[in-house]
Amino acid sequence: MLKFTILFTSIVFCFSCGYNKNIVFKDSFKDNRNNWDLKNNYDDFSVNISDGNLNIEKHTKNSVNNGCLWLNKEIDGFSTDKDFSIVFSAKIMNYDSISNRIDFQWGTINEPMVKSRLYQIKFSIYGDIYLDYLENGWERLSRKQLKSDIKSNLKINGVEYSDQPYPVISNIYNKYEISQVGDSCLISINDIIVYSEKINVVHGNYIGIQQCLKSSWKIDYIEIKQEN
Repeated sequence: MLKFTILFTSIVFCFSCGYNKNIVFKDSFKDNRNNWDLKNNYDDFSVNISDGNLNIEKHTKNSVNNGCLWLNKEIDGFSTDKDFSIVFSAKIMNYDSISNRIDFQWGTINEPMVKSRLYQIKFSIYGDIYLDYLENGWERLSRKQLKSDIKSNLKINGVEYSDQPYPVISNIYNKYEISQVGDSCLISINDIIVYSEKINVVHGNYIGIQQCLKSSWKIDYIEIKQEN
């Protein structure tokens, strides 16, 4: 049995039982039929699709270029002011900076004539989860370290990994799920619920990826479900 702490039993029950949801967006990156904003001719960043993956990379350290890549996508039929779940599978390839992480966003992002209001989850390969909010500037909402003193076995795609201090494994595809249930943001990694935080729901229909540190990672599928 996995021994990672499960948060808030009543919330977990709702999360695992789910609600009536429809798939409003999915992509397995066999091609670019969903029109991602690819960037192949930039000195500092690249975004491309190959071998069934969306590949994201920043080539330079902040000491060379302190800029960030903001890859955002408007999703028709998606509304962040209703309950939803975003599931994606991702693998961090390499990094050469102070942190090794994935930054994922949802809300209103760079919409013309509309102020950006968005949440951002930062997933670290070392078991950190950061939740931030952007409106009039970045606000740090919460910080959580998933590392546990009790090591457990973890099975991912039929492969068992032993003596794991937290439910994210280096150098493989890990499954991440971001769910909004009422006014709670719930995070699951490899089907283990690891995080819950109260939020103020924002209106929007964008998802986004921010890449500020020198690193590369890839997504091999993403699926968004929305309540009926």
